[in-house]
Amino acid sequence: MPRVIVNAARCVNARKTVCSRCADICHSHSIRLGGMPSIDRLSCNDCGACAAICPTDALAAFDSGRFLGRVRRLPKSASIVLGCKMVAGPGSDVVGLEHCFSALGADALMGLVALGFASVVFAHGDCAGCTEGDRLRGFERMLEETANWLSVFGLRDGVRLERRRIPEAAGRQARVDHSRRNFLSAFFNGRREPGGSMSEKSPLPDDAAPDKHENLVRQLRRIRRNHPIAPEPGRHPVQVADSCNACGACGAVCPTGALQCSAGGDRFRVDHTPSKCLRCSLCVSVCGKKCITFNCDGYSLPLLDGTEVVADFACRKCLRCNSSSKELSKDGLCAICDKKVRIGIRT
Repeated sequence: MPRVIVNAARCVNARKTVCSRCADICHSHSIRLGGMPSIDRLSCNDCGACAAICPTDALAAFDSGRFLGRVRRLPKSASIVLGCKMVAGPGSDVVGLEHCFSALGADALMGLVALGFASVVFAHGDCAGCTEGDRLRGFERMLEETANWLSVFGLRDGVRLERRRIPEAAGRQARVDHSRRNFLSAFFNGRREPGGSMSEKSPLPDDAAPDKHENLVRQLRRIRRNHPIAPEPGRHPVQVADSCNACGACGAVCPTGALQCSAGGDRFRVDHTPSKCLRCSLCVSVCGKKCITFNCDGYSLPLLDGTEVVADFACRKCLRCNSSSKELSKDGLCAICDKKVRIGIRT
């Protein structure tokens, strides 16, 4: 079973913010968050649910781009049946995955839709008795998210995503018969160890999106070619209220640079690039003034092109730390420096 790869440098906790999605979804409680994520390999079952839910690819387990490339070579069909490793059946026409379905992200599921499949059946065994699964908690979440993506294109009723338990596949099976599709097994059978290409990725640059998100955007735009959608009228999906004090914390925690803050002279500006936005809401949670809001459900963000200025206003420099601030105290200090002075902190 492919191993979960840890790339701690990409974790948003490296930006001095808090994210615990991977630990919250982990069925075996194998993830430790002492600042950076670490995995207890003795208890980890490598189901991949943590990697599927990680917004920045700090955890990786399933190469959806490679998977979709293999599926693309299959004979054209309107339906496909995917089987987890617990599903065995000689002579069956099932595309077997040496992975739990929990490792599948929305990019892989929407990629199947982009390839023209109108029916995708996920055949699985007894998840409760599987030592390597997490009872599909994470996968249920991904199915719901994929249904929301389909709604953007008006395809929710036109594409069928179905879970199907195979009673005969009770117990863990090591062998999966892939019939004419057995070439896929070579892709899923290998165990990737730490130190491979995934773990050698550098920290996420400010102007880059995670591989998983880039692949999702790619698949969504392929679907849009055949199912165009009208842009939602009104304001930009991200709004910054007038209460913003130009602290820049939102831009500092944004893992992809979708939200960028800049201060030049006596002006402060916030730019937003929707196609890079992960909908992680770190900007919202870190904002002390609670002035950042989303005007949409977020599912149309990757389909919006360009960058838009969402805030641009005059600001002044703090006399103590020289940072930009919209409001200064009567002594010319920003809110942080003013508080330090009042409680007696000299540095």
